[in-house]
Amino acid sequence: MVVKLRKVGNSIGLILPKNVIDDLNLKEGDILEIFGEKESIKLVPQNPEFALWAEAYKKANTNYKNALNQLAQ
Repeated sequence: MVVKLRKVGNSIGLILPKNVIDDLNLKEGDILEIFGEKESIKLVPQNPEFALWAEAYKKANTNYKNALNQLAQ
């Protein structure tokens, strides 16, 4: 699938084709994370609830790493 980049103000944007929107169950207002990977771009729908959980996990894992290691044994 090929899409054309378009100027949007001072930025460049692209239009996602309907089949991609449908396949990923996207809707207006959804948030996508963008990852630059060598010579490619990866767009990933962001789940706000998961993002909160992941941040809490990261903090707990950092602050209580030794205790978690002991519990894992």
